[in-house]
Amino acid sequence: RITDEELETLNGYLLEIGQHIANNDMNKIVAVDTAFHDVLYTASRNERLRSIINNLREQMTTIRGRSMSYPGRLVETMDEHRILVEAIAAHDVERAQYAARIHLENAEHTLMRSLSEHMPKKA
Repeated sequence: RITDEELETLNGYLLEIGQHIANNDMNKIVAVDTAFHDVLYTASRNERLRSIINNLREQMTTIRGRSMSYPGRLVETMDEHRILVEAIAAHDVERAQYAARIHLENAEHTLMRSLSEHMPKKA
């Protein structure tokens, strides 16, 4: 369902995120990452999904920032995004679904590690 223009936008965002990583500008990284995901949601042509995401936007932005701040996660995120965009560009539904699932699982695991490291230790 994705258009050539949307694919071009995704690839542009990947380049932009790379520049912000080089400058270590986490606020811009999170902002562009949010825009990247918005293009994916729009390209799904699923209005229900977009509505749900819009309702959760603030919470998701906080989670993204926390997850991507974890050491090494930015590089992993960029690799996962590239793989996802390549699968979408190839119109390979199964590979795109797999790439999205791996990305979400890795983000979840990173977030859980980050949260557990910041919890007070039990006596």
